[in-house]
Amino acid sequence: MMRIFGLNLTGVAALLTLMVACHSNTTSEVERVRTVEQKLSDTTIVVRGSGHEHLVIVADATVEYPLPIAADDTLASHLQSLFITHVLAYPDTLTIDEALRSMVSNTLHQNDFAQSDASGVTEFSTDEYEDDDITEYHTTTAVNLVSQEHDLLTFRRVDVVKKDTVVTGVAHRYYTIDLQTMQPVSLRRLFNEEAVPYINRMLRERLLELNHVTSNDRLNDLGYYNADNMGATNNFYITDAGVTWSFLPGEIAVGAVGEPTITIELDYLSQMLAPRSPLVRFYNQ
Repeated sequence: MMRIFGLNLTGVAALLTLMVACHSNTTSEVERVRTVEQKLSDTTIVVRGSGHEHLVIVADATVEYPLPIAADDTLASHLQSLFITHVLAYPDTLTIDEALRSMVSNTLHQNDFAQSDASGVTEFSTDEYEDDDITEYHTTTAVNLVSQEHDLLTFRRVDVVKKDTVVTGVAHRYYTIDLQTMQPVSLRRLFNEEAVPYINRMLRERLLELNHVTSNDRLNDLGYYNADNMGATNNFYITDAGVTWSFLPGEIAVGAVGEPTITIELDYLSQMLAPRSPLVRFYNQ
C-alpha cells in the first residue's frame, strides 16, 4: 500500500473538560474525573487496477479520555489504564498515545488483504472497496464520556463509515467503569447468573412490543432475522430510566433496520441483582 499522508496528531486539544459527578445520594469519595480530548487522523491512497485510479482511505478519531492532573493522581492513572484495555481494547503496556495511534492505524487498514509489491504500491483487491465509482472511504470514530453518575463512568464510541458523501454504516458501543471498584461493568457484575435467561426473554418481549407485532415471524418480516436467539450483551448503558441495550448493525437484524435499542426499567430488574451490583445505587436515591 502506498502511503501518501502520514499520521497527523494534533495533540491534546486546548479544551480541557472537567466532568463533575452528581453524588448527593452516594457515600463514595469519588467526586470528579478530569478528561481531555485528543484528535488523530491518518490517510492512505490505494492504487486500483492499472494504476490510473486511486481510492483515498481516511480514518479520523476524536477521543476523550481520563487525564491524570498530577504525578500522584493514582485514580486517573488507573482509569486511563482501564480506558486503554476496556474501551480501546489494547494492552495496558501501551501508553495512551500509543493506543490511540494503534486504534487509528487499525481502523485505516482493517480491510487490507493484498500485499504490497516491491515498489510499495498495493493493487486494490478487497471486497469492501470493490465499487469503482467510490473515490473516498472515510471512517470517523468518536469516543466521549457521556455519563458520570452514581460513581459509574460511561463512555460511548461511535463509528461512522462514509463512501464518498454517503453514510453507509453507524455503530454505537458503550463502556462503563465502576469508580468504586475500578472495574468494568459487565452483565455478570449487574445481575445474578440465574437472571440472564429472564432478561433475554424480556428483551424479546420488548422487541415485539416496540414493533407492534406478536410473533417472531412478524419480526422476521420486518428484518429481525435473529430474534429467536437474541439476548443481553455487554453493549449497554445505565440511566435512571433503566438498562438500555444497544444492538450493533447486523447483530439481530438486517443493516437497514439500524441499531435497535431496548430498555428494561429498573423496577423489573430489582430482584435479579448480583451481590454488590452497582445498580443498587439507583434504587437508593
